[in-house]
Amino acid sequence: MDKRKIKQTYTGQKLFFYFDENFPKKIINELKSDKGFSKKFGIRSAIDINKGKDDRQHFQYCKKLGYMLVTLDDDFVNDRKYPFGKLPGIIVLSFSKNSIGKIKIALSRIAYFLSFFPFPRIFAGDSKFQVSLTRCIMRGRDVKTRDVKTYVIKPRDTVYEVGKKFGYF
Repeated sequence: MDKRKIKQTYTGQKLFFYFDENFPKKIINELKSDKGFSKKFGIRSAIDINKGKDDRQHFQYCKKLGYMLVTLDDDFVNDRKYPFGKLPGIIVLSFSKNSIGKIKIALSRIAYFLSFFPFPRIFAGDSKFQVSLTRCIMRGRDVKTRDVKTYVIKPRDTVYEVGKKFGYF
């Protein structure tokens, strides 16, 4: 996910992240106060909006409003429980809740990588991203064929290379 090799196309399209209840509040608060991050990305939190709701309700809320769900909960990778279909995207960070530093690094990498796509909501839609410090597994629908594909995004992959794998370019 090398940002140096590409030039960002500004479309005015902003990704909106919805952090579920299991996400560390400390990180959410830091992101809200980070002017650079909050300028590029909308930040919503289940703690502020939908406290006490179950995962299914968070999922439906994100679908309804077009928010990318950001979570530490691996259950969201399960396609039977949380199927593809007009899904604005899910980012699952593969860390424990106490790994604050690692979560921040991995989230920043995937967020900024997605922001370099022209029309990032279209690319991230109907996709699930399992993110760690060393790689990102993307499962999503091909833009043209609508088939679900899997691709491991490596640190040096460009927006063009990843977009091409999913028929975006």
